[in-house]
Amino acid sequence: MSVATEVTGIIRNVGYGMRDLSRPCLWFEVYTSEGTASLQVFTGEAADKIITDAQVYDVKQLEGKPCWVAVSGNLMTFLRMWGQS
Repeated sequence: MSVATEVTGIIRNVGYGMRDLSRPCLWFEVYTSEGTASLQVFTGEAADKIITDAQVYDVKQLEGKPCWVAVSGNLMTFLRMWGQS
């Protein structure tokens, strides 16, 4: 089992809508300096927290913002916006 490493990621390809979850969700891809990317999908309070923490007027303003991600093997998970503890 690999230990997760916290690295900096960049948010790209942001969207907000229904997708295939039957309820509104926030989605984006996070890219790391290693050139890897992972789709992240959030609903409800988790989506609200990301938008609030980033202090954006429109979710499209998340595009290009830095964030922290956990990387463990092939799994990459969004943790929080840059500057948030």
